[in-house]
Amino acid sequence: MDAQNLAFISPLLSPRPANGSDLEVAVDLLKMGDFHDRWDAVKIISDWGDEAIASLLPLLETEDWELQWFIVRILGNLQNPTTIPTLVELIKANHADVAGMAAGVLSSFGELAIAPLAALLGHEPTQLLVMQALAQIHHPQVIPLLLQEVEDADVRAVAIEALGHFHHAPEIPPVLLAALQDPAATVRRAAVVGLGFQAGSYQVDWVKQLQPLLQDLDGEVAQQTAIALGRISTPAAVAVLNQALLSQALQSSHQGLEVEIIRAIARMGIELEGLQVYLQNATPTGKQEAIAVLGRVENLQTKEQAAEILLQLLESQPDVREKQAIAFSLGQLGQLEAMEALIQLLGDVNASVRFHAIAALQQLAPQAAYQRLEVMSGEALSPALQNGVAIALQEWGDR
Repeated sequence: MDAQNLAFISPLLSPRPANGSDLEVAVDLLKMGDFHDRWDAVKIISDWGDEAIASLLPLLETEDWELQWFIVRILGNLQNPTTIPTLVELIKANHADVAGMAAGVLSSFGELAIAPLAALLGHEPTQLLVMQALAQIHHPQVIPLLLQEVEDADVRAVAIEALGHFHHAPEIPPVLLAALQDPAATVRRAAVVGLGFQAGSYQVDWVKQLQPLLQDLDGEVAQQTAIALGRISTPAAVAVLNQALLSQALQSSHQGLEVEIIRAIARMGIELEGLQVYLQNATPTGKQEAIAVLGRVENLQTKEQAAEILLQLLESQPDVREKQAIAFSLGQLGQLEAMEALIQLLGDVNASVRFHAIAALQQLAPQAAYQRLEVMSGEALSPALQNGVAIALQEWGDR
């Protein structure tokens, strides 16, 4: 902002300008200023409330799309229903930024904007913008509009995604299930996500319908399917995810899906036998992820099972990174049976492994571990373990 503009705008930066001439000055700044001037003018004019509308609407006749954009932004701040017809017309604007801003502002009017937006759905050039605006309005009157059949795949995807957020509406799940067969991957993905959200509301098991999409050619669809099955969280869902996880084809070509399946199984916390089998021949990426998620299970019984799996893995000569991850996860789980194994890691040749073990012991059972280390310091130990115990005791003392 130049010095001249700054001189006359500074007195306006109050909660409410003093007189009508001040509004005129701010509107002039909006018309003639640069981008930053206009940004400042938006707040000043917005503070005038509905009184500013009469000064703004004539300016929309300009071909300056940036000015139009700022005016629409002000109208959004004012939230006056009388501006809805103007905003509807601006959605038809030639400039995409102005139309997008107008659609977003309209959606903020909620129920009042539904009918005006619905009238534009048949206008193909604006169909996507209108559907995106309707998708932001969480009101039952929007559902029939979202259910309309359209040819454009992007529009269908927006509608299906929005439908997934409406719960307890029995007409929606059949539409989402049908959309699993849509030729557009974006639509299938939205349907999968929606069914994952809907499962909790209806307590319905859609495992059979979702299972084929774990093999979808689109990686995003397959990964979202794993997440959705995890949300369904039934023994049938676990069985399907275990089957996919142990598939050789999966492990050789779909690391992203592999990771999402591992996370879904651990998040459900029903049973971890599939992960235990998987870890015997896991890919390096999958093994690291499995070790990490095993440390985050929440069910008490599953925590015990997770600790057992990690302790078994610790006996299989894991590499340095795996030892570090195992120690970290064991510390998170808080299972006391892991204490002796973590103490033995204090004798590891790698310093980082030793410090991971110390951190895990301090998280697991600080007092019990310290007392055990004090006893061990007086016992005959291997030189490496003796040194590790001494370092751990010193670390405890320093903290």
